[in-house]
Amino acid sequence: MQQMKGIYRVQEARLQKLHVQARELTACFACTWEHHPREFNQATDHLSKLAPDDGTSYAHPDDGWHDVLPAEELLRVEELLAADVQHTTST
Repeated sequence: MQQMKGIYRVQEARLQKLHVQARELTACFACTWEHHPREFNQATDHLSKLAPDDGTSYAHPDDGWHDVLPAEELLRVEELLAADVQHTTST
């Protein structure tokens, strides 16, 4: 989040190009960046632990240009996301 706000720079060389692309995309929208503690961002935390070092990108099965998570992992992510959304909308 701090990188997207422009407070910190992206140090990882392989992420710098992606960061530029993300900043360009978000410039097209009205964005508000908010910190969500890890305990209320479990879906993202879970996905980050699944991400392999080889750069594979996982997505929902409806998005055909990425590898698809195995069904049991997709269900777990959807459960975690529902809990994260529940917390976000209740605060």
